[in-house]
Amino acid sequence: MATPENYMIVETHIIPQGIILAVLAPFVFILNFPPLIWHFRNRNTAAICMVFWVMLMNFMTAINVIIWPYIDMRSMYDGQGLCDVEIKLLGARSPGLTAAVLCLLRALARVLNTEKNLLGPTKAQKRRNTAVEMGWCVVLPLFTMLLQWIVQFNRFALTGVSGCQPFITNDWTGWTLTALPLLLTNAVAVYYAVIVIIRLFKYKSSFNSMLASSNTTRSRFLRLFIIAFVFLIGITPLQIYILVVQVPPPGAKPFSFSTIHDPSSWNSSVVIPSTVLYDRWTNLGCGLLIFFFFGLGKDAFTDFLLQGIGVAEE
Repeated sequence: MATPENYMIVETHIIPQGIILAVLAPFVFILNFPPLIWHFRNRNTAAICMVFWVMLMNFMTAINVIIWPYIDMRSMYDGQGLCDVEIKLLGARSPGLTAAVLCLLRALARVLNTEKNLLGPTKAQKRRNTAVEMGWCVVLPLFTMLLQWIVQFNRFALTGVSGCQPFITNDWTGWTLTALPLLLTNAVAVYYAVIVIIRLFKYKSSFNSMLASSNTTRSRFLRLFIIAFVFLIGITPLQIYILVVQVPPPGAKPFSFSTIHDPSSWNSSVVIPSTVLYDRWTNLGCGLLIFFFFGLGKDAFTDFLLQGIGVAEE
């Protein structure tokens, strides 16, 4: 594990960003409980998973900033145990959140499918749809945990204020195994977003009747679509940028599982002086968006958007 010699003293006091995170992260976490309960009552698997991932990340942020409030961490908890769990969850976070957005858009596309809306879904179709959603929202994140472990350079990295982080090998195998699930999930999510937009304009004259046959409301539909679309246009460019930045340099060493997972070197941690990582702020933003769309219970904003695209009351 890390020794005191691994540390570089940068700051020995609590930085302002840490104080802000310590206040906002638990606050936003609590704000997201009503939306989570609301989606549970409506049995919306995709929305439940979306809120779950955002709440989990903000909960982890609050825990980490309390445990490691300083950038100089020589006398603090070394992260064993907690970081082993957190880096697995961090590895599954991006695919899990994107998969939840994908399934949300897929469900909205099905609502606007005139062929399947005539008679409503059968029991077999409902079971198949649930299996598909569980595959995307549960199985895929679990699978990405395994992929991350394969290319994990060491046990974990520990950063001041932000806490636990995974270390991935800087080679083409590591890049591919981490990038492929994200690229695939994003591509499918974008496809369903386009389908929803096309059908929303195509069937705007019968929009209300289609929603009625699916036992949903205009307000609920628009809230789900807008937040899924906002998440998508926020997540996709950011993930593409990160993947481009992480492309291995020319001449990168080939991947070797036996070398990377050598027990004499793998079971170690790296301590990195750092400030607050960017994703802590994006998690807070996502939590506030969830509260804004589902915690306030206001319909005026969505009604305004409906009128903007020409969907009028019947």
